[in-house]
Amino acid sequence: MDVRQIADHLYMEKTDLEEAKGRVAGYGYVIAHMISQLEFGTPDEVRINWEELIELHAFGPQGELHVFGGPGELEAVTVREEENCQEFLEKSYLMRDHRVLKVREYLAADEDGQAVVVYTRPFAVS
Repeated sequence: MDVRQIADHLYMEKTDLEEAKGRVAGYGYVIAHMISQLEFGTPDEVRINWEELIELHAFGPQGELHVFGGPGELEAVTVREEENCQEFLEKSYLMRDHRVLKVREYLAADEDGQAVVVYTRPFAVS
């Protein structure tokens, strides 16, 4: 498969959709946006309607499975963070169920040497 480096110690790889469906249960938390509903929680709490799915984030501290597109046109990528990854900012957002979604904004230098956000992903819920 084609692996692309997004930032220092952060990699993205295109993933087969059927393989991605099987991997969802291996992550700690899932956010699934479907045409008729939004579901979020642990993999055993979330009911994914793959025919209506628009976007899915399954994630944990070391990585993310991101499925996106639309009904009949879904694509999937896996984002993997290596242990040495340190160039990121952590932000927290209050969710409607009063839990806190934590995201990481990964940084890299632009052509002028300024730090810019090159990728953002959820990594935890508390």
